[in-house]
Amino acid sequence: LMAMVPSLAKGVFKAESGPHRILVDRQRSRVYAQSEAELRAAQNDLMLSNWDFIPALPTAAVTNDYQYSIALDAFCIVAALQNVGRFPDLPDNRYQLSDWPDIGVAGDVPHIFSLIRLLQKAPLTTSDAIAKSGMDAQEAAALLWALKASGVLKEARETSPAPAKPRPQKTLPEPGFLNKLMARFGLVASSRGA
Repeated sequence: LMAMVPSLAKGVFKAESGPHRILVDRQRSRVYAQSEAELRAAQNDLMLSNWDFIPALPTAAVTNDYQYSIALDAFCIVAALQNVGRFPDLPDNRYQLSDWPDIGVAGDVPHIFSLIRLLQKAPLTTSDAIAKSGMDAQEAAALLWALKASGVLKEARETSPAPAKPRPQKTLPEPGFLNKLMARFGLVASSRGA
């Protein structure tokens, strides 16, 4: 849901589903929970459809209730990997990473860095990113959804290349220019090979 609803792409909001309560802070790119166990349970059930998202102010009263935190990128990646095969197809648009994701504990996922490097180099369609990643297709698709949900995977803008400007002709300095410049500042040129 965080990957698809524009109003959840910024700000701070509480996310609640049954017993799960987390705070998502897009500005700091962090997820907060009352405990590590609470956060892990929320990751496990992130694919449930009954999550409610409520805008919140990041006041001390709110954040004091949430003592444990994790990077938003890592939270989404771990949640996605726990739900591989449960994602719809991501539209086959061209995507690129806007930043290197903070993957934290997910760094031991095979080929995750190859997928990240691919998406940092140049915009790729979803199908190309999955095919070139070296990962299982469903796992790669889950990671793409995770990166989109965390906000680092952006749709690449189609831009027409700017017309090439003619390069200005380089003018060579006149012989002795460097010597004149050095003399002006009171420096003596060395007489190597003279």
